Formats: sequence, C-alpha cells, structure tokens
Amino acid sequence: MSKIFLLLFISFLILTCSLFSMQIVEKFPVGLMPTKMEKIENSSGIFYVILIKGDSQLMVLNESYKPVIFIDEISNDGVNDFIYKNGKIYCFGFFSGRLIIIDASSYPSSWTVTDKISTGSKLLTGVVCDKKLAVLTYDKKFLLIDTSSKRITKTINLPVEALTIVTDGKYFYISLYYNYEIKTEKMMCDYGVLIYDTDGKLVKNLEAGKRPSYMIIDNEYLIVVSYLSQEIKIFSTKNFSLIHNFKIGEYPNFPFIDNYDNLYLPSTGNAAVHMINLNDFSFSNIYVNGRGPIKVLRKDKYIYILNIISGTLEKRNLINGDTEELDIDGYGIDMIMENEYILVLLQEDWTTLYGSGALQIISLD
Repeated sequence: MSKIFLLLFISFLILTCSLFSMQIVEKFPVGLMPTKMEKIENSSGIFYVILIKGDSQLMVLNESYKPVIFIDEISNDGVNDFIYKNGKIYCFGFFSGRLIIIDASSYPSSWTVTDKISTGSKLLTGVVCDKKLAVLTYDKKFLLIDTSSKRITKTINLPVEALTIVTDGKYFYISLYYNYEIKTEKMMCDYGVLIYDTDGKLVKNLEAGKRPSYMIIDNEYLIVVSYLSQEIKIFSTKNFSLIHNFKIGEYPNFPFIDNYDNLYLPSTGNAAVHMINLNDFSFSNIYVNGRGPIKVLRKDKYIYILNIISGTLEKRNLINGDTEELDIDGYGIDMIMENEYILVLLQEDWTTLYGSGALQIISLD
C-alpha cells in the first residue's frame, strides 16, 4: 500500500507541476501610468515599446526584455497614443497638439525625433494607410496628414468625439464613442461608425449601437464592440451589411482573434470571455475565476486571461477546462505573448506605495 501511495503522490506532484507552470521571472518599474505596449521589428531586430502616459515617455526594451532607452523628447507633449509603421513611430500629443514622428528604423540608441507637426487640436490616436496618416482629435475632428510632405491635407468635422480608427487599406472606419449621452439618455446621432475612403470622402454610416468602442478587421469582417448596448456587431467590408449581432455582458473590452478564427471578447463586468468562431459564427461563454477580465491571448490549447480587478493572470485549458491562476499583484492593462513568455504591463504596482507602473516577465513553462 505504501508503494502505491508513493506512486500516487509522485504522480500528483508531476501533475501539479505541469498544471501550475506560470512564474514571474522578472519585474521592474516603468514609470507613472503606463498605458500601452507594442512589439515592433526593424532591420536591427525585435523591440518592445511602452507608452508611459503619465510621464509622456517611451520606454524601449530589447529582444531579451531589457530596457535599453527612454525617449523623453516628447515629455512636454502629453502623448496619448502611438503607432508604428514602416520604421517610424507616430506619437499623438494631447497637450501640445503635435504629431511627433520618430525614426525607429535602426537600433534604439539611434532613434531620433525627426518631425513635430502642429495641428491645433488635441490628438487622440490614428492609423496609417499607404502615405496617409488618419488622426482622431479630442475636438471632434478627423485629420488626414500626408506622411511625405508632413502636411494636413484634409480636416473633417465629426458629429461627436470618436474613440477608435482602423483601416483595411481601402477605407477608414471610425467608431463614434460619444454617440449616446448617458445623462440625458439620448442618442447624439443615429449611427455609430463612419466609413471614409482614403481621400476623406464619406462612404457610409453604420448603426452600431450605443457607445461603439473597439473595432478590429479580420479578412472581410469589420467587428465592432458596442460598449453600452453590450453587443458585438459583425459587418461585411464588401457591402457594409450587418452579418451577425451577438449580445454580450457588461463593459466589453479588447477583442482578440487567434490563429483558428476564434474571436475572444472579455466582458469586464460579467467575469466572462465570449468566444465566437468566425467560420460558423457559433457562440459560447468562458466564465473566469478572477474578476474583471480585460485582455485575452491564446497559445495552442490554452488561453491566457488578464483580470484587471482581481490582479491575476489566468491560464485555461480549452479542452478540459483546467485552470491556473497567477497573482500579479497589480492593475494589469496590457500584455504581449512572445515565445515561452508573457509580458504583463501593470498600470499600478500594488507592491509599492506610489501607484507607479511595472512590467512583469512571466514564464509559461
């Protein structure tokens, strides 16, 4: 009996070690209120760029996840967002109203600010299509900027402030987040998504519910998250018709599509992740153990769920439902998966008393 018990105990230990595999292998501070992290690749390698919004700086990590440089020339601009395209980083200055362009085509020690373009508006975010940069502003404008001449070629007034802009190479899609007034409970405009061609001509208005927020384009689908209507709307990018409409939970967040054509959408207020197969449009819910799911990633048969309220990273087996939770002890808002690691960005590190952010490097195996 003792030998049988010993074998069972060893088997249990092996099973436990294989199930609980995530470990924090490194952690370091990144400044005040980090809000975004993006992987970029240029001729010198792979790098990771973190926007430290509170300090209006960019922190750059090398391929080994070590900090190599801070870009603080933008510290007076109050940068709200950045994007990377074709060796250049475009930073959107909220306080200064300037578009800052950084040449990021080489090793980070050589990255330099090449242009600062004044727009007269508080900049929110943007997207690049060919040689045109489309920009959203706080004062309800849509700007088109020629990336060669560095000139504003068109200014379009929007009916309300927008949140997100995406492109499929033919059109710009803009989500009108403030199309619904919460206090008065009135629609400010009947539509939620505006579609413009690359010359700035309005092509179509789409009804997208109350407070359309995040959008993502996959193949010939435009996927729109409706924040207050609690819906996911899927439109055709060919004829702009509504293909499917799914009801979801409270406070939906960032959509993610895996390599198997599955769309995942966490609903922060319902402790659930909604999964939609984009081939047959089957719908299912994955209920999480933590509180406040905000982002989802997938590797093989596992999905990784970042829970913002409980401060946990959850690993879930999609086949048998086995779950592992890792306490990240912070307010996680972004994550990137690379090789056998997940990089988790904490907007607040709860182990300090200063509310500063941190980056955790988490081993998956």
